[in-house]
Amino acid sequence: MAAEVRKILHGAGLELLEGLPKDSINLPDPRDAWVEMNLGSQVPDFVVDDDLDGFLNVVDERWYECATSAGVIDTCGRFLLCLTGWNHWRWVGLIAKPRIAHIAGEHIGEPEFVTISPSGMPFVGVTTEEDGIWIVSANSLEPRAALRDAQKARTIELVRDMNSQGSGFVEMVHILQSSGLKEGKFPIALLGLMHNAFGIPLETARTFIGLNFGAHLEPVRTVEEIDNSWRKLLTG
Repeated sequence: MAAEVRKILHGAGLELLEGLPKDSINLPDPRDAWVEMNLGSQVPDFVVDDDLDGFLNVVDERWYECATSAGVIDTCGRFLLCLTGWNHWRWVGLIAKPRIAHIAGEHIGEPEFVTISPSGMPFVGVTTEEDGIWIVSANSLEPRAALRDAQKARTIELVRDMNSQGSGFVEMVHILQSSGLKEGKFPIALLGLMHNAFGIPLETARTFIGLNFGAHLEPVRTVEEIDNSWRKLLTG
């Protein structure tokens, strides 16, 4: 596993460092950073048009600019990183021009990652939205309860918007609930519904499912697993 992670990071211009920095005793949970980044009230520092040629290079440049100015990267080029699919921070160092956007995310061209300074703040994240790739920064993370309340309000608004547009989202959820899925399969099927049928970002969908159905889906679940479950559901 470590060798695979090192290979992935090397392709992004990074090296995996041992352990965690000495002053990282009270690091925030990476999930708090993901939720903070996906809040509807968050204002991006930069938005990169994903229709541009070479837009991933621009994303990396803007992330580096933002992370440097915010103090996420220390004087030795080190910082903490969490990619989609990881459930903890990894201590990394720059060894070349950063190419994190090229290797981060569930799909190529849809980068998702969060970075944080060795001291635990500030953080800079990258997320794929409808209007382009957002680079978002914050100097602090709200307590988990406040984040959950804000995200719950956002997901309620999201569902209302989808229904007002005649998408039938709630009706489809009810169909899933009554479809006789085996225990534990409903959250995965709903994740597939939200992501594949309605285009909702995976992190937002995971949070919605956790808040509304009490199911926790670890980010380690891969897109392939989600798609396979979704296909099985559609084909019976």
